[in-house]
Amino acid sequence: MPNKPDTFGIKFWLAADVDSKYMLNGFPYLGKDASRPATQRLGENVVLRLVEPFVGKGRNITTDNFFTSLPLAKALLAKNTNLVGTMKRNKRELPPSVQGRSELFSTMVLKSDQMVLSVYQCKPRRNVTILSTQHQHVAISTERKKKPETVEYYSHSKVGVDVLDQMARQYSVKDGPLLSFINRWISLPTMPGCCTGAA
Repeated sequence: MPNKPDTFGIKFWLAADVDSKYMLNGFPYLGKDASRPATQRLGENVVLRLVEPFVGKGRNITTDNFFTSLPLAKALLAKNTNLVGTMKRNKRELPPSVQGRSELFSTMVLKSDQMVLSVYQCKPRRNVTILSTQHQHVAISTERKKKPETVEYYSHSKVGVDVLDQMARQYSVKDGPLLSFINRWISLPTMPGCCTGAA
């Protein structure tokens, strides 16, 4: 795999806690899963399996662009769980207005039902697209870069994943016949009461 320090190994799907930085749940990727419904994407299936013990408790799930999708956001909302995650701007489910570029440090906010899509132009040729079911209104920072609240929340909540990744890499097996690496992450902040109706 390009961009990975270990080119061979076992791929693991892991959920990490934002506060403690510990792994909460995980399982290895074993190839095609016959139990996955044909209409469900791999990323959606992985997230729903990893967060099964934590849904229905008003928590928030933070995912990267491999996992984030509108069907996943709807499935988690139905289980009283919010989603905040980055999305690739060329996904089919996104409107064409997201494809283009905007003025530097500008934010476009689109809303549909309980989902908010914020597109932040962070660099001249790159924007950050974040889907959120947690934020119903997106506040914009008054700093020079004018970051939206969704981008700041995402950056804060993915820290658990980054620290866990660093710890896993430090103890990677490199000399033996098995080279292991951790491929994808889901961050699970321990924030009770972030969903509507949670205690």
